[in-house]
Amino acid sequence: MSAPGFAAAQWTRATGAGVNPHEYRRVTDGLTSVADWGPSFLRTGHAYLERAEDAGSPVSAGEHLLMAGRRFHLATLAPYAEARRAADEADHTLSKTLAVLEPGARRGGDATEVLQRPGEAEGRTLDAGCGLGCVGRDLVHRRSCR
Repeated sequence: MSAPGFAAAQWTRATGAGVNPHEYRRVTDGLTSVADWGPSFLRTGHAYLERAEDAGSPVSAGEHLLMAGRRFHLATLAPYAEARRAADEADHTLSKTLAVLEPGARRGGDATEVLQRPGEAEGRTLDAGCGLGCVGRDLVHRRSCR
């Protein structure tokens, strides 16, 4: 499959995960082969990690961490040598995001739990399959409303 064909095939997956469509096109338009896919999204993810470190608030840092995690997740979609590393970075970034946006959350084998604390909204278990898109929107909203 060509790089443009692969990018087109991943379009709904990327936008469904919360990736900005314009940025997606900026990253994918310059790809000459599917082998370039993973490294391009890894680089983009690392740029968001740098922004998170420079952020002036937990909400901003959390937003950038979520963006990084989504890019690392996308980096796993094409077969290449570093795909396992990208998956590990996506997982690690979700842990960092939870630590920033929901410090009381616990991660288990297949789920993430945001436990109820006295006086707060009910807790919930987030299925690992839920992904960074739905987890992120909820956590950023909760953090910014505190």
